[in-house]
Order: sequence, then structure tokens, then C-alpha cells
Amino acid sequence: MEDGKLNPNATMGRIHTWAGKDYLIKPDDWADEVYNNSLRQEYTVTATGSSEKGTFYLSASYLDNKGITAASDYKRFTSRLKADYQVKSWLKLEGNMTYGHYDRNYLNTNSDGEGNATSTGNVFAVVNMAPIYPMYIYDANGNKIWDENSRMELYDYGDRSIIGLYRPWLNQSNPESANRLDTRNTEGHIFNGTGTAELRLPYGFKFYNINNFYLHERRYTNTTNPFFGQYKSSNGIVTKEHERYWSYNHQQRIEWAQVYGKHSIDAMVAHEYYRMYNYDLWASKQNQFSPYNKELAGAVIMGSANSSQGDYNDEKWLGRASYNFDEKYFGSVSLTREASSHFHPDNRWGTFWSIGAGWLINKEKFMSNADWIDMLKFKISYGENGNDDIGAYRYTTYYNIANSNDNVSLVPDSYGKKDISWEKNGKFNVGFDFSFWNGRLSGTFEYYSNITKDMLSWFPLAPSFGFTGYYANVGNMRNNGFEFDFHGDIIRNRDLTWSAYVNFTSNNNKITKLPDVRKTLHVDDANLDGYSSGSFFYTEGKSRYTYYTKRYAGPDPETGEATYWKNVYKKIENSDDNELDANGNPIVTGYEKTTVYSEADNYVIGDVLPDVYGGFGTSLEWKGIDFSVDFQYQFGGRVYDSTYAQLMNSTAGYGIHVDMLNAWSVDNKNSNIPRWQFNDRYMASGSDRFLVNASYLSLQNITLGYTFPRSLISNIGIEKLRLYLVADNVWVWSKRQGLDPRQSITGTASGAYYSSIRTISFGVSLTL
Repeated sequence: MEDGKLNPNATMGRIHTWAGKDYLIKPDDWADEVYNNSLRQEYTVTATGSSEKGTFYLSASYLDNKGITAASDYKRFTSRLKADYQVKSWLKLEGNMTYGHYDRNYLNTNSDGEGNATSTGNVFAVVNMAPIYPMYIYDANGNKIWDENSRMELYDYGDRSIIGLYRPWLNQSNPESANRLDTRNTEGHIFNGTGTAELRLPYGFKFYNINNFYLHERRYTNTTNPFFGQYKSSNGIVTKEHERYWSYNHQQRIEWAQVYGKHSIDAMVAHEYYRMYNYDLWASKQNQFSPYNKELAGAVIMGSANSSQGDYNDEKWLGRASYNFDEKYFGSVSLTREASSHFHPDNRWGTFWSIGAGWLINKEKFMSNADWIDMLKFKISYGENGNDDIGAYRYTTYYNIANSNDNVSLVPDSYGKKDISWEKNGKFNVGFDFSFWNGRLSGTFEYYSNITKDMLSWFPLAPSFGFTGYYANVGNMRNNGFEFDFHGDIIRNRDLTWSAYVNFTSNNNKITKLPDVRKTLHVDDANLDGYSSGSFFYTEGKSRYTYYTKRYAGPDPETGEATYWKNVYKKIENSDDNELDANGNPIVTGYEKTTVYSEADNYVIGDVLPDVYGGFGTSLEWKGIDFSVDFQYQFGGRVYDSTYAQLMNSTAGYGIHVDMLNAWSVDNKNSNIPRWQFNDRYMASGSDRFLVNASYLSLQNITLGYTFPRSLISNIGIEKLRLYLVADNVWVWSKRQGLDPRQSITGTASGAYYSSIRTISFGVSLTL
């Protein structure tokens, strides 16, 4: 080190001296391994220093993650500086800064690499394609054809452009070719800096001034190749986009703490202001001079161009106080007043508070003889916070500006509601923490009741209104249930420790209040009033995640066509009109089947949330050998298996599930699967047929390790040496192979996302 800086001539792994002290410059983290289908190399250099006045920490890290998949790699440089300086006995300054630069090439998905079920960069997109189409185009001798323009083998795009083969699924696309020829690049900079001033004041007061600045800039470069596929006629398209997110946060805080004998008191008053800006600028051009010129200047036909910006402000005043007596009785209170720019100025401020108490029962005199109790604590609390996560400007109606024959035209975009305000979440908890027999049995038992008031949700409108819907405070909701967490040592002696744990949570969700203005839909058969949004029906007394769809009635016994249920209504005598009840709703007298999907009615199917979920596992340690296994589970709930539904269709070129072999036929009339009929529009239409049990059991982790005795390694300068073998995400058992209910507890599963990747790794942990 020289003057607090890294000496450029310093050799990693050697001792260097600065200010009379020695520092070790070394590669702190280094890996060169195949990990998640990538070749990963990472190097980190760190340095630390200290004196009577302050300390500092400096690090620099470089990561090169080369994907085995074409056009997939990630490079990153990061650095961090953390320092503090005691200017005076009453004044301390601290700084913490990080900077990072990254350069990423990714597959044909969205900018976050997530994609959707049909993104060509998503391997699961090809699940729906019948396995009869070639990857490449071959000549009469079965050899791949070389293309001089693209300088690569000819890939099949299924568009009859080279050979007469037509592919309905992913037509004019080829994921492998696109990955090699197209560009999906993001380059970005991230800076995060925090400066803190701490002032020690008389009478136990401390004042903190904390200021944070965050900046994230990223630049996207996307190109499509001019040789093949749907963009061939454009002769290559280049798109550039620049995004900037920056924010600052200012916090002023006064703290006070004192101890008076057995009484301990501390309090805090603070003010905080947060502001975030974001800017976005993008443009595209086509007809490139060369696919290797990836700038807008390299193309000649102007495409679209646009820009936008956003602004978010949040301000809060808060206070907190806590008290404990003799480390036995505890109490705390807090009050927050907060404003958000997501709401109209008349409705921006919300007030939130909390109160809590605790009691260490084992410290009472009447427990003095219960020496088997290490700790027994009773706790109870209630607290509120606010939610404003609905996006900007939802309180006002706004329009998009469009070109109408070169005149300005306004197109409806978002309908605003001035009266929307904070969603308030109140959380009540009561329970016990315990530890018995020197920690051989420990855990937590807790009951909770979380109440959401003025729930913010999207409220749909009829298309004739001109807007699809708006955000509103639609009602109140409650989640309540129990949580258990138990850990125990079954065997614990000098050589052997065998431990186990189990935890589970049960939750009951219910909408407790829905204003009459929200009750725009009546479900005739269930006699419920509420409204439908997406796949769910909102009504009082039912779960927020009550599924609402058509009911499948099985194949028609004679024709094999898919049938669905519809209501049968009571008719007025000698009339085709329905008789109405006292509330003006038609009276349901029964149900009948229909083969016309549009005639079928929607029904309240039930709650899709699980009944119980949690985990369990066990571990074993014996003479240096350690072994552990961990599971996660879920009982109950339902999930809509959209991937399976797509595979149960009969469309040319699409994949078909093996279950279709058991479809209805004249020789198999007892099947629950409709007949296999080409272009039958209703054979796999959306219904409760594809809502399946969401219960699962997953083997999350298996670890086997061995730690060498210190007596064998201490004489060669090694403090600790451990070998280990780890398997993660080993297996999942669910209702249907390939279905992963863990994606969501709200009844949805998508082919757009990978399940957790199974990894098996071997390692050595060495401490010198």
C-alpha cells in the first residue's frame, strides 16, 4: 500500500507495508469452474487498514462468466471503498461507496433475461413444438448446407423460404440461429454511495445525518439478422435504448438511550426524504449496411423513436421508543407519518403506528426451580405500514399522444381516481419463543392476523368505457393462521449429534369488506356479488384468490366432444323469460351440458391457496463426518397447469401430450379426455379441468462433508480442512411430472420460467 492506495506493483499473495502496518494483498475469491452451464472466473483483491482515528476497506473484483450457450456471457467489474474517521471525540464521519460496470449478452428474451413462454431464447418455448422439425437444412445427401452470406450452416426457419417445409409453431424463427446471429446486449454502470455524520451530544443524545445517492445507467443494443426469419425483409434492424435511474435519500435522526438501574430506555425521532427519477430513450432503424455495424448510423430507414421519464417522491416523519425492565419486561411503540407522490396531493399522507411487548417468563422467581428451561418468552405486537405500489400518476386520467394524419391525437391510456390513497397493512402477532434442556429443543409458536384495509387493486371496466380499468381502494382483507418452528437434538453426546427440524405455516385468506360500488357481477348459482379480475372473483367472505372459470363436464358419451356446464334458469310461466328473485337476479334451478364453449357459464371454483406449507430436515455429525438433508412441502391449493393445457390440444405442428393416447374413442368411451379431433376449438379450452392439486414435496438439499481432525493438519499450518459434496434442488414430487407448483402460491405456473436448477458440486474449505 502507498498513501492508502493499492500499489500497482504489489504482488498478490505478498505482505506490503503502509503507515507502519502490514497488509496482505491476495485473491480473496477465485473460481474456474463449470457452474450453471457457464465457465466462471472471478478474482477479488482486498485491502484493509486502521489507525487510532479511523479504518478503511478497499476491494476490487472482476468476474467473467462465459456462457456455454451461444451469445450468453457476463462480465462485471466492481469496487468498494468503506472508511470512517473520528474527526473529534464528538464527531465521526463515515463513507461507503460501491461502483460496478457490467457487460452482458443474453438470449432472445426481454431486457431482464426473463422472457415469456414463446421467447425463442427460452428453452421451454420448444415444448409446444412437435418433435418432427429439423434444426438445420440438409442437401440430398444428408449434409448440412453452408450459407456464404451468414457464414454458417443453414438453419430451418419453417417458412418455406429455402425448402417447402412449413412449421406453425415459432414460424420464421430458429432459436439457435437467432442466438448466433442476433444481438442482445446490455452495458451498464451502477454507483451507490452513502455518507454519514454522527454527532455525540450532551445527555446521551446522538444525531445522525445520512445521505445516499444511487445511479444506475444501462444501454441496450438489439439487432436482428438480415439473412433469415421474420425480419429478413427489413435487411436487419438495430435498436438502441438508454435508461437512467437515479435517486437520493436524506435522513436526519436523533437517538437517545439511557440506563437507570434496572430500567433501560431508548428513543428515536427521524425525518426521511426519498426521490427517484428515471429516464428512458430509445430508437430503431432498419436496412443495415452491415450486420456487424450495430449503431443507428449503420442503418438508413428510420423506425420508431420515443422517450419517457418518471418521478417518485416519498417523505416520512417517524418516532420510536422502547423500554425494558431488568431484561425481563420489554415494550416498544412507534408512529410514522408518510406521504407518497403516487397519490393526489389531497390524499398523500398516511399515519401508521405499532406497539409491542415481551416477557421473559423464565426470569421470574416462580420459574427458578425449572432449570431445564433455558428461555421462555411471551411476545405480542401489532403494527401498521402502508403500500403505494401501483405506479405513478394513477390518480389522474392521462392519454397517449398519437399521430393522426400528421395531426395530434389523444388515445386513452389510464383512467385516474383522485380518491385513491394508502393501502394499510396491520399485522398482529402473539406467541412464544422457547429453548429447553440446554438447547436440545427450541422453537417458536405464533398466531398471526394480518389485516389489509383499503386494499389497492386493479378494477376492470367494460371495453365500451374507453379504458380497461383503474386502480382503486377496493375493500378489506384478512390473512390469519399459525406458524410453528421446532428444532431438536435427538442424540447429543461427545461423538454424535443427530438433529432434526420441522416448520409449517397455515394461512386463511378472506375478503372481509367489499363496497357495494364494487359489486358489479352476480354469480347466479352461488348467489354471490362481487367483481371478476383476471382469473379470480372478489367477493365478501371468500378468499382473494378464489378461482373463477368454466366447469368442465367431460366428453360427450356419444360424440366425444368436450362439454361444459351451464346454468338452467327458472322461467316465467308461458314465457321464455327468466323469473327473477327479490334482488332482481335470475333463479338457478339446475345445470346442463353444452358443447358450445361460449354458452357455458363461469363458476366460483374455490380457493387456490395452499392449506399448509413449510419444511423439515435432519442432520448428523459424527467424528468429523457431517450429513444433512432438507425438504420443503406444501399441502392443498390448486394450480392452473397451462403448459399441460397447451399440450392437450390438436393443432398442426404443435406438441401433443402422451395422455392424448387415452382420448375418447368409440372403443374408449369412459375416458375423461375429449376426442382427438383436428382443429376442435373447444377440446382444451380454459376450465377447471386444468386446475390440479398444488401439493408437492421437494428434496432441496443433500450435504455430505468431512472435517479433518486438527491434530492431523495443525502441524502443516492448516487451521481447518473440510471436504464436502452438495446436491441442491434434487427432486420435486408433484401432481404431474414437469409441473412445478413452487413458482407461485396464487394458482399460476408458467413455462416462461426455469425451475430451480439441480446442481451437484464438490468443494474444499481451507482455513490457514
